[in-house]
Amino acid sequence: MLSLLSVPMQASAGIGVPWWVWLIILIIAFIIMAMLAPKPQTAIVKAPEMEITLEDEPEDLTRIEGIGPKIQAGMYRNGIRTFSQLAEKDVEALRALLREIDIAADPTTWPVQAGLAAAGSWEALQKLQDELQGGRSV
Repeated sequence: MLSLLSVPMQASAGIGVPWWVWLIILIIAFIIMAMLAPKPQTAIVKAPEMEITLEDEPEDLTRIEGIGPKIQAGMYRNGIRTFSQLAEKDVEALRALLREIDIAADPTTWPVQAGLAAAGSWEALQKLQDELQGGRSV
């Protein structure tokens, strides 16, 4: 038994190479395989393109009494860019939009004002706005 302990033990992989050399070779092989493996492609989703025509050019919605620059910017972001688009909205939808952009205002007269502006009835719009106070009927 003593003779077995006196013989230096040499662990080898069969061809005289120490075990730790094989371990390093395996690690390097796995690293190379990982570098050569195809990478998963992430899908790029494009936003739908909107065709903007001349009638979709943004109009100055601040001409409507009660609409300021912040409300106009919120409307532009939500797809309301013209007087005719604003005239088509009902008051409840406008109130929901105002809640979304976190602005307190009364949009009750906005569709009527926008309808006059869309029709080009600037004198009638001015007469109506003269009767309003802050965009609201007095």
